[in-house]
Amino acid sequence: MFVFSFKASSLKIIGLVCVCLVAVVAVISLLPQTGAYLNVNKLDISKTLSSIDVKKEDGRQEYLSTLGYTATEEPVSKTSEKIPEVFDATTEKYNELQRVQGFDLERYGGKKVTGYTYEISSLPDGTKLSDDKYLATLIVYKNKVVAADLCCPGRQEYYPLVRVS
Repeated sequence: MFVFSFKASSLKIIGLVCVCLVAVVAVISLLPQTGAYLNVNKLDISKTLSSIDVKKEDGRQEYLSTLGYTATEEPVSKTSEKIPEVFDATTEKYNELQRVQGFDLERYGGKKVTGYTYEISSLPDGTKLSDDKYLATLIVYKNKVVAADLCCPGRQEYYPLVRVS
């Protein structure tokens, strides 16, 4: 059995802690951005988006094209649902995805919303999609998009549709 001991002054200990903090900050700043984003716009276009009339089909198309997506001319599905007043674990997880984009469904608990789902043929960076099918969903309350997502049903993955700065 070996026993090591050393004597360090408080100045040496403070210096060592400072060096460690600088090293941690440097490593974190060098890490690549991670997260659930899949080729989403990084522009702050929330004011432009909020002025679009999404009650009408051409408005929803404009909303998607403003974000850089190419979508089918008509929704592949249209649903009407009521946002639950109390969120379960699944709804809370989905709402976390919405909060990343600047949305929050808790404000609309108990309200009836309409979901419009479109098939996406290209992403904002111009990538044409052929192998995997992607669906963009806009959830609308009155004349306002209150939630949105990009889904790959084959992979059972959901992504933010837009990143609001």
